[in-house]
Amino acid sequence: MGELIVWKVDVQNDFVHAEYAENGVPARGKLYVPGAEAIIANEKAITERCQMYNIRIRGSADEHTEASVELARNKEKCGDGSIWPDHCMAGSEGQKYIPEALLAPDKVAIISWLQKYPPAQLAQMLRMPQVIFTKDDNDVFNPVRGSPYIGKFLLSLKPGTEIIVTGVATDYCVAHALRGWIAWAEKFGGKVMLVTDAVKEITPEGRDRILEECRGSPVFSKITTSELLAQMDRKFAKSDLPVDAQLRNKAGTGNAGGGIGRGAKWLMI
Repeated sequence: MGELIVWKVDVQNDFVHAEYAENGVPARGKLYVPGAEAIIANEKAITERCQMYNIRIRGSADEHTEASVELARNKEKCGDGSIWPDHCMAGSEGQKYIPEALLAPDKVAIISWLQKYPPAQLAQMLRMPQVIFTKDDNDVFNPVRGSPYIGKFLLSLKPGTEIIVTGVATDYCVAHALRGWIAWAEKFGGKVMLVTDAVKEITPEGRDRILEECRGSPVFSKITTSELLAQMDRKFAKSDLPVDAQLRNKAGTGNAGGGIGRGAKWLMI
C-alpha cells in the first residue's frame, strides 16, 4: 500500500438515517438510502483506524440552498434535472455527518462551496486530519456545482496515492466519486479501492452498473472493511498491543458519542 487517503462520500443524516432527532424532535431522513444504517459500524471502525494511524480522511457532503438546481422545487425554472426533494439543506441537522464518520471536532475542517477563503486560511484547512468538501451537485468534481476547492487538494496529492472510498449512495454520488478518482489514479499512478460493505446503493441495478463500469479500469479494486483494517494494521501498527487496546488508549480523543453529527454543532472553520 502507498500513501493512503480515506474518501467518505456524503455520510450525512438525511441519507444514512431513516429517522434522527432535529432540535429534540424526531425527523425523517429527507433522502434516506434504504438500509444505509448497515454501514455505520464499518464507517466507525475505519474512522477509528484512521485516527489511530494518522491516516488522512477526506470526503464530500451535500450542502443545498433553496436555489439549488437539483431540487424539485426548482423544476419549472431549471428543467428536468431538478428531481430531488429538499435534503441536506445548509445548516440543517440533516446535512450533518453522522458522528461515526468523524474525528474529534478540532480535527475536522468543513470547506463550504458557499464560502470564499483567503489563501492562507484555505491552506491551513487543507492540512487538517479530516477535510470535508461541500457541494451543490451529485459530483464533487463538477466544475460548476461541485467543490470549487477540490483542485487545490488534488494538486497536493502524491503520485501513487491509494484512495479508499466509502459512503452513499453507490449508484449516485459514490459513482461520481469513483469516476473522478479513477481518472486521477489512471493519470498519476494511484489506486482506487471501494469498501463494499461501507457503501450502500439505492438500487442493486444501479450498483451493478457502476461496478461493471469500474471493472474496466486497472486501478480499481474492491475490498471489505475487515480486509482494509487488516492491511492498515500490517502497514502502520507500531505497538505490540492488540488493536482493541490501542483504540482504548485513544479514548477521549476521538468522536465516541460526540463530535460533529446528531446533536452536535456543524463545524465551519
